[in-house]
Amino acid sequence: MSDTHFYLPEEKLDRLAPLYTPNEDRSALLPVGSTILEAGPTQFSADFCYQGKGKGKGKGKGKGKLFAGGSGLVSSTRDYFIFLQALLDGGGSVLKESTVQQMTTNQIRDLSILFPGHGDGFGYGFGVLTERGVADEVTSVGTYSLGGIFNTYYWVDPQEDMIGILMIQLFPNDHLSIRDDFKRLAYEALDDSGFYREYWYEQGVEHGNPFFNNRQLRVNSPDVSTHDVYSQRSEPQSPGLARILIEEDLRKIRRAELYTELWGGHPGTENKRVSVNGRHLLSIPEVGTRDYHCTNQYPTFPLSPNDLVNGYNALQFACDQGTTFWGHYIVDNVCLRIGLEKPVGAEATIHVQSDGDTVTLSMPDLDVEGGAQCTIKGATLGMMRMVTVTRPTGMG
Repeated sequence: MSDTHFYLPEEKLDRLAPLYTPNEDRSALLPVGSTILEAGPTQFSADFCYQGKGKGKGKGKGKGKLFAGGSGLVSSTRDYFIFLQALLDGGGSVLKESTVQQMTTNQIRDLSILFPGHGDGFGYGFGVLTERGVADEVTSVGTYSLGGIFNTYYWVDPQEDMIGILMIQLFPNDHLSIRDDFKRLAYEALDDSGFYREYWYEQGVEHGNPFFNNRQLRVNSPDVSTHDVYSQRSEPQSPGLARILIEEDLRKIRRAELYTELWGGHPGTENKRVSVNGRHLLSIPEVGTRDYHCTNQYPTFPLSPNDLVNGYNALQFACDQGTTFWGHYIVDNVCLRIGLEKPVGAEATIHVQSDGDTVTLSMPDLDVEGGAQCTIKGATLGMMRMVTVTRPTGMG
């Protein structure tokens, strides 16, 4: 990140994006110079990021002594993308994955933050979107975000493996909707069409999954293994490991994702997570277990082909005891979905006609070799309605 500074060096001043402020009726933009302007309680100018605020030798351009991580940082789009990609990848070579997990998990429980566009929770340095606020957002649960005073904005959506960066230099900017518009357009552009092959967890030694007590896959906190009472039960025999055999040329797949069906666990259980082949640690969204609610959830996680192996894939589920007597949850089912290359001729146009409360969908026949079924999903604007039509391929 060679272009990220607390105070911009003089040799880079010609690359600094200009700052603007709206005129009185907000019909035009005015350039901001070195004169300090005021907007409410905030003072600002275009040169705060390179005029030093120190004394003596520290006085002058690029020599400031106040290194405030929460204000005044200067960066490029490329540098900031590198930073966000490192977080999305679990911390890179700088942070542990467990540290990033804590940073990007809601830490304020039922409290809410006052920064619109940044979810409803807050981690260690990021606004976080939880299940409570998802109805008001186009992003996925677990998305974390923040921004800058001049309307720079970013978000990271781990479920979609997506990073959004918006670099704007305008203040005040509360009359703009560009952040929401940018996010909406970005998600509308996502293409989830295509064909998938699903590989499901199967019980039994013949599938690489020794099974205990004839019940679902159990996940326990480490302390249970030596507990005076619970260690003698059958549940702690389960290591929380699911192995799924896939047979794919990973060089040719379009995408991959992990789908899970979970019973939320003993109320008070914390830090539910799953590791994919020891390569990618995923934090399971908190939906109330930590706050003593017993819940079900069905999170889906995007994966990279590099997370997988063409063979047995190991999914290691884990959790911490938290504040409960026994940290525990159940994996009812788990699946690896592999996005296949789109076969030639497999695309079709769907025609929609609406007459009052009746919506008619029509499409040409699909004849895809090896296809099992075709699923059509749609939603109407306004009051959301979902219709799913499943039909065998090649059957008209």
